[in-house]
Amino acid sequence: MKFKKYPSLARAAEALKKRGFTEQFKLIGNRIKHLQTNRLYDPGEVAIVEYHRFLPEEKHYDRTSIVFALETIETNISGLLVSTYNTYGKVNLLEFMDKVKIKSREGNMA
Repeated sequence: MKFKKYPSLARAAEALKKRGFTEQFKLIGNRIKHLQTNRLYDPGEVAIVEYHRFLPEEKHYDRTSIVFALETIETNISGLLVSTYNTYGKVNLLEFMDKVKIKSREGNMA
């Protein structure tokens, strides 16, 4: 998969929102929560459409930010989940995302 490169997390989020990823998700325990409806989703209920990683200028790898463009499988809700500098939270998020399927450009699940 090849994606457009963005200079910052803010620019990536802005561009993704313009492309329809307008909702917000947040990791709560071992599920993600759709903040607009408070519905919780398991890893098998969402797909990663694309993601972008950003490093700070100092190259501190423990401060990496990631924005995930997600889509719920049954309800077709498109939104963003942003991971910033919290290392502990990233471990939980990465464990969750490791179980989430990646949607190919053709719409198939990988």
